[in-house]
Amino acid sequence: MRIVINHLTRMVPGFICVAGISVEINQHIRPVCNRVMLPLRWSSIHGGVFGIGNVVDLGLVRDRSERPEVEDREFREQHLRYLDRLPPTNFWSLLDEHHDTRLQRIFGPELTLVGQSCTTDCGTGQASLGVIVADHLERLYLGSRGGVRLAFHIGRAHLDLSVSDLRFYAMDDGSTTWTVDQNRLESVAYALETGVPAILSVGLTRAFKRNSIDTSRHWLQVNNIHLANDPLGGLETINPMAAM
Repeated sequence: MRIVINHLTRMVPGFICVAGISVEINQHIRPVCNRVMLPLRWSSIHGGVFGIGNVVDLGLVRDRSERPEVEDREFREQHLRYLDRLPPTNFWSLLDEHHDTRLQRIFGPELTLVGQSCTTDCGTGQASLGVIVADHLERLYLGSRGGVRLAFHIGRAHLDLSVSDLRFYAMDDGSTTWTVDQNRLESVAYALETGVPAILSVGLTRAFKRNSIDTSRHWLQVNNIHLANDPLGGLETINPMAAM
């Protein structure tokens, strides 16, 4: 199975999650390999195959889907191959083809507004990945807990969501923590403020409890921010497969 990568996110330090649009079935696919999280060394900035806009062959895959994560497909590491990278205009056209302007049309009516976020209960929902165009992008900023956040309006909702886009983060060489790339944050924030069109890759987290009295739920987050004037976001593929 071949996919075009349009979701590339940080997970716990040293690990990533990726997903893309299948060339064969034209639907979102999330590759999993013996584990939910994939090693950071498989990302293109570390010489691996996974980068925004990259065309990757997963080989034969096995369906591991459970609602809402209907996109999960298991692959074998030895079959993973980098094939190509889409030109920026082609990648933007692919995003534009798959975007929606309403969240429930993507994730299903089970998606519920909770404050300035949205959740889906375990075992419900019709998807966990999507592409949207917001009605208004209000503010991209550094949150109080040290992560990137995006406030925006879509439909009747005003949301303020975590941004897990790997392109905003780097591993601190002196510790095992993620650090925010301030230059990239300021550059993308300026682009949004000046009206550069953007398409968002969004997704539901794996289920977790926010506190001891909460139930496990899937929370909506912004996976990636794609700008019309720089859809690929400056992540070049460097010697793919070198780190495999």
